[in-house]
Amino acid sequence: MDPTGRMRRNAPGRGATASGSVARPDFNAMKPPPGYVPGVGRGAAGFMTRSDLGPAVPQAMDLDALQANQPSRRKEYEDADDEDDTPEGPGVFDRFMGNDTGALAGRPGEFDEDDREADAVWKQIDEKMDERRKSRREAKMKEEMQKQRMEKPQIATMFRDLKRQLADVPAEAWDAIPDVGDYTVKKQKLEKFAPPPDTLLARAAAEKASLAQLDPAVLKATVGGREEGESASASADLTSVAEGRGTVLSLQLDRASDNVSGQTVVDPKGYLTDLQGIKLRSDADVADLKKARLLLKSIVATNPGHGPGWIAAARLEEVAGKVSAARNLIKKGCEACPQNEDVWLEAARLSQPADAALILARGVTTIPRSVQLWMRAASLEKEDAAKARVLRKALEHIPESVSLWKSLIELADQDDARVLLSRAVECCPRHVDMWLALARLQGYDDARKTLNRARAAIPTEPGVWFAAARLEEANIRSALQGEREAGPANEASVVCNESPHESIDAQADVSASKIIRRAIASLGKHGVEVDRERWLREAVSCEKAQPPSPSTCRALVRACIGVGVDQADARRTFLADAEDQAKSGARLTAMAIFDHSLELFPTDSDLWIKAAHLRVLQAEDTQRQLENAIGKKELLVEAKKHWAEVNGFLERALKNCPQSTGLWLLAATAKKKEGDMIGAGQVLECAMNATPKSQDIFLAAFALEFDQGRDEKASEILAKARDSLEDVRIIWEVSAAFQRIKTSAQMLTDDMDSGHRARESELALLHEALQKYPSDPLLHRMKAELLVLSSRAVEAKEALRVGIKQCAKVAAGEEIEAQESEENMKEKDFDYTQKDLHLPHHFFLACHGYWASTAPLWVYLADLEWDTGSLTRARAALEQGRKARPYCPELWVAAVRLEHQQGKSADAEALMALALKVMPKSGVLWAEALNNTPRVQRKSKAADALGKCPDDGNIIAAVACFFALERKDEKARTWFKRAATSSPRNGDIWAQWLSFEERRGQQEQINDVQTAFMEQRTPPIQGEHWVRNAIKPENARCQLSTLLQQTAQACASQKLPRLG
Repeated sequence: MDPTGRMRRNAPGRGATASGSVARPDFNAMKPPPGYVPGVGRGAAGFMTRSDLGPAVPQAMDLDALQANQPSRRKEYEDADDEDDTPEGPGVFDRFMGNDTGALAGRPGEFDEDDREADAVWKQIDEKMDERRKSRREAKMKEEMQKQRMEKPQIATMFRDLKRQLADVPAEAWDAIPDVGDYTVKKQKLEKFAPPPDTLLARAAAEKASLAQLDPAVLKATVGGREEGESASASADLTSVAEGRGTVLSLQLDRASDNVSGQTVVDPKGYLTDLQGIKLRSDADVADLKKARLLLKSIVATNPGHGPGWIAAARLEEVAGKVSAARNLIKKGCEACPQNEDVWLEAARLSQPADAALILARGVTTIPRSVQLWMRAASLEKEDAAKARVLRKALEHIPESVSLWKSLIELADQDDARVLLSRAVECCPRHVDMWLALARLQGYDDARKTLNRARAAIPTEPGVWFAAARLEEANIRSALQGEREAGPANEASVVCNESPHESIDAQADVSASKIIRRAIASLGKHGVEVDRERWLREAVSCEKAQPPSPSTCRALVRACIGVGVDQADARRTFLADAEDQAKSGARLTAMAIFDHSLELFPTDSDLWIKAAHLRVLQAEDTQRQLENAIGKKELLVEAKKHWAEVNGFLERALKNCPQSTGLWLLAATAKKKEGDMIGAGQVLECAMNATPKSQDIFLAAFALEFDQGRDEKASEILAKARDSLEDVRIIWEVSAAFQRIKTSAQMLTDDMDSGHRARESELALLHEALQKYPSDPLLHRMKAELLVLSSRAVEAKEALRVGIKQCAKVAAGEEIEAQESEENMKEKDFDYTQKDLHLPHHFFLACHGYWASTAPLWVYLADLEWDTGSLTRARAALEQGRKARPYCPELWVAAVRLEHQQGKSADAEALMALALKVMPKSGVLWAEALNNTPRVQRKSKAADALGKCPDDGNIIAAVACFFALERKDEKARTWFKRAATSSPRNGDIWAQWLSFEERRGQQEQINDVQTAFMEQRTPPIQGEHWVRNAIKPENARCQLSTLLQQTAQACASQKLPRLG
């Protein structure tokens, strides 16, 4: 033991050594006693495994002996394993089962099929037992939970009724709730003050000394204070520190002023701008307000004749809430700056209306030529007579003010305005608007004289020439129209070459062109060049004026369209200008641009087609307007006139481009819309002779015969097209669809033999078509449908499988297009500009779009498998289709509906989630998801859908249906209208809207929906219900209104249709 009383580390223990010390035993080398657990004395929890003890080993057994015997046993069984594959012994060790393997166990560590089967059986038994007690257990848990909530209710539950009543609390009661102040004691922070250092006091004394040298008043006050016997020293006078800083600031502002001119270099506009954003919210804001007040006071003191300084000071007081102080300041500003109109206007703004009138009276007396003061004074008057009196007084002082004349003329009637304008043009001869307004209020002779005077006064203004051209055109049209009404021509003379309308237009064109040529010459003499953009805008204004001036419009376009345009870029520039004008609604201007372009490029068929199509649209709109405006006789005259213009233009176009298929189709369409079916047939016969290899011409001829019900003639045209044309896939498809229509008609008759023969003829036609085009999915689907109708479902399924194999490349191409459409967030749409001219609606929908793709093959195959009771094969068919075309939403919808029909809503939701993950911007999928969403989740689901596709009509229509189910009719009607505007070519949206209005029973609303639907230029080509009804053979000749009614009935049933 050391001197401190502690035992040394190497002190000898028991057992003396040679030196008399005792040796310590090495406990680490000793064997632990039986049952020893390390650390158990200090609370450690020891444990042992079976691998340490062995099977059925008592705890009192010596573990050392067991561990010592273990290797020998393992070796014994390893030797036995070599002799026999199934050793029997109590000590066999296995890594999976430990030492528990017994005599009946297999190979050590082996888990065979019997064990798995036993585990599965026991697992099923456990699940069955758990299921038997599940309902009772859950009911008991629910009962205990309710009992616990009744005994110990939550605070939110206790106040639930009171929370509901908060919805009826008015806004005034909410505003009346006082703010809760901070009355806590523990968290209050006490302000701590520290005594100022001596350096601060010394610095204050130094500043005071320097200020005393600059300002004698400070020195006098300081000296006077000391003379009074104050004992406080200069270093302790902290009040003088603040005074000194204020004096320094005023001296700095004085130095900033310009001593020569008396103008301050401080920007007053900056003060006015900053003052608008001042809000008093804290002590710091109050301090800033004081600083600004001091600064502005210095500004008005150093330069009292500066008006913005007074305005800024007054606005500062207004922001601070001191309106009276602001008024006093601005009054002082009016006295200091009597020639500044802004100060007078600010004073009038800050004063009451009665005082403002007095202030403005003083202002206009001081500044009689201030237009703003007179306008402000007139605006304070409530009656027009008083306002006119003030403005007349103002014009006595400022007769050249255009704004005063305009304000006075707006208050006068037509006669007084004419007199006032006569005086205004004398006082303001350089203002063109006055001249033009006076000319509009005068007759032809006086207006002509007025424009001549205006041209002499303003020789560089082209607007005077434009007004002159419009005046002459209006005079010619009114004179010739009066002559025609005095001696009306008969109806036979309407379509002849000597039409009164043509003579009127010709004379008006000659007059307008003559004036515009003179304008260009006169303006050129005065150095004014033609401004192309301005002249085009003037041409548009001539077109949209009431009444319009088409001749002046055409003359302006001819004069300016080629200005500054390179010959190499002429066609592209003219075409772009014409398309822009057509999009903006200026069709006359666009047609004038096309006319000029066709003079330069007479053989350009594209220009002829665009110009002719624009004229057809113009004629249709004019006819629609005339139907609502005038009687039948005038309607016939005007309609003949416009269609005669269209036909004449198309004749000129065909003479220059006789090989253009589009021009022939437009000519036939014009005849058809005019009602001349015979003329349309003659045009198509000429077209077939001119372009014998055009399939569009044959289809147009077929459509014409089909619409008139002449099926034999239509069949002959299709047969001739199949024989004379080479690549005629669409011809074969139309032929098959037409044969189906005839077969359906035969089956409705009593002669069953003729119906069966018609089906055999259709099947033979499909076989022949498939030999030529084996990869056409439409033909394969039509063949399968025909076989199903013939009660040959097995052959139909085999035909669909063959079609799927042969259309694999087609499916790959469709998938690429669908993927690009999904990436570009655009629904695939079809060009209906020319196809509607030569293909009926039924055939177009049957041969284009979804029903002509490969997707219906898989869907139809799944439907057939489902009908035969094979659900697994139906799912496999749809899964195969989704693998081939993962970006086809109809395949996903079909799979989801199949699961819903089985009652597996969870699987359907999982499929829909996967589909939306693949195509997050598909409106079809989102609409289907919304239709299957529970009511409590509709709002959030609709928000997600609109976030992904904000302009998709399917989603908007689904939201409208939600409002309709909740009886929110106005909201539903608004959303239906929005959906129809967003997707006008979706027939299902119109049908759902009509179904909604029919359920409400308001005939006026029903008529509005039908009218809006029929006003569309092209019929709908999208919509699941719409397309399915339109492609039915019995609906091939149905009117669009009938199809809309049928589709509305289908939508009202609220059933999940099958896509196949």
